[in-house]
Amino acid sequence: MPSLFPGMNPYLEGEEWTSFSAEFCGEIARQLRPKLHPLYVALVVRRTINATSLSLPEPAPQFSIEIQDVKQRKLVTLIEILSPANKRGEGYQEYIWAITLDLPLPVVPVPLLPGDVDVTLDLQLALTNVYDSVGYDLLLDYTKPPEITLEEEAATWATSIL
Repeated sequence: MPSLFPGMNPYLEGEEWTSFSAEFCGEIARQLRPKLHPLYVALVVRRTINATSLSLPEPAPQFSIEIQDVKQRKLVTLIEILSPANKRGEGYQEYIWAITLDLPLPVVPVPLLPGDVDVTLDLQLALTNVYDSVGYDLLLDYTKPPEITLEEEAATWATSIL
């Protein structure tokens, strides 16, 4: 069953976040690889966010996608997924644009080295593929509010589609 939300599903940003973010990064890398081959590779990387620096109860895994130049073996682009752990404070607003819950996720350009044309990344396709293939509709409890706090307007809208 597809997600009830046209874009990001706030119910994924709870106890299923670690699983979802790992799967989402994997799907993004799979989507990009044929577009990057043979000059670049897309790798999923796992790091741990220090719990104390973000006032978290425990260290949190953070997944990202590294696009590397094959010839020089150097990092060209890093795609980081905002998560409940790294959304804290105002800093995240400096490098993202707002996407409301009622809109699909965008197709975004992924920059490469000068002289190479950017490739595109369909974030909504990646989210939909992960949601459907894992079966998050079977894991998420839509009878309760999401674990993350939604602003009043978003909460009202979310309740209306559930």
